Amino acid sequence: MGISKSAHLEDANANWWDKKTPLHEAAAAGHIDIVRLLITEGHANTNIQGNMWTPLNIAAAEGHIDVVKFLITEGYADANACDDEDETPLHVAIYGGHIDIVRFLITEGHADANIQDYLWIPLHIAVAEMADNRRPC
Repeated sequence: MGISKSAHLEDANANWWDKKTPLHEAAAAGHIDIVRLLITEGHANTNIQGNMWTPLNIAAAEGHIDVVKFLITEGYADANACDDEDETPLHVAIYGGHIDIVRFLITEGHADANIQDYLWIPLHIAVAEMADNRRPC
């Protein structure tokens, strides 16, 4: 995807009514080139919670492994950061059934599998999802 370096990125942290920024939208859609550009050229804040979630949580929930890897390996996001409901990216990746992201967060992102959200730790979620869906998580 060709992205112009001369694009106006002054508003990289502007948000809408739900507090989502352009970075949230790019992460949700899995547009890694736009995510990279907004952060490196537009200095987008990766810790802003839009509608309760950070861009990392959104990417993990939507299954966008490239975005998750970029945010973690480049040090732009914390794999153990909690949202407004105390969910980490590991929690939402498990809810979404994204095993590749779960593996990455645990092995490379050093996600803490013992962080409890408002109700469960990630292992509880994985077992419940397996039981509900009758598929390996």
